[in-house]
Amino acid sequence: MFDFHIHSTYSDGKGKIDEIVRKAMERKLKIICIADHSSEHPLGLTKKKAEKRSIEIEMAEQKYGVKVLNGIECGILENGRVEKPEFEFDLVIASIHSYLTPEEYYRRLRECIKTQEIHVLGHLHSEMVSLDGRIPEYDLEIIDLAKENCVAIEINSYHRAPPLDVIEEAGRKGLIYSIGSDAHSVERVGDVSWAKKQAEKNFRKSILDVIL
Repeated sequence: MFDFHIHSTYSDGKGKIDEIVRKAMERKLKIICIADHSSEHPLGLTKKKAEKRSIEIEMAEQKYGVKVLNGIECGILENGRVEKPEFEFDLVIASIHSYLTPEEYYRRLRECIKTQEIHVLGHLHSEMVSLDGRIPEYDLEIIDLAKENCVAIEINSYHRAPPLDVIEEAGRKGLIYSIGSDAHSVERVGDVSWAKKQAEKNFRKSILDVIL
């Protein structure tokens, strides 16, 4: 089992790297990704913080025997762009964290998938970002674009996102998937049972097959 969406004290999480990786070992996770927020977030990663975090990750990997990816979660900004520091990340998640009209929400998703170098589309249609209605045909377009551009769809246990109909359609279309707890505390590391259930039911290929 894996958990590819964990936040640490390097952004807005409460767990230190050592604590997170120890908890992953205790919960028998073989591989995790610490994906702190990017530089658009007030507490997000800078180049200096990413380099320091990388050293701590390497030490914790050796100590606990868990593979840990250097990840980042970038907010999808105007024109679909993402910001990230000059650092070679193993995994880039792109997510919307702004309250937007449906048209702007989908426009940003389209542009991001088509123009930015990302691996995973994070918590699509999370209730955290309240949309005034979804547009089903646009959801189909996003799924098709993600497949064309080899972008995985995240199944996020905390937000229970995307909605089940989107998960099912993404599975039918043969998208790759990623699983994330979106943990901001040590206690929630590996809390991915809902996401794992949806993945096993609907998908064949995970992000592990792409990045490793």
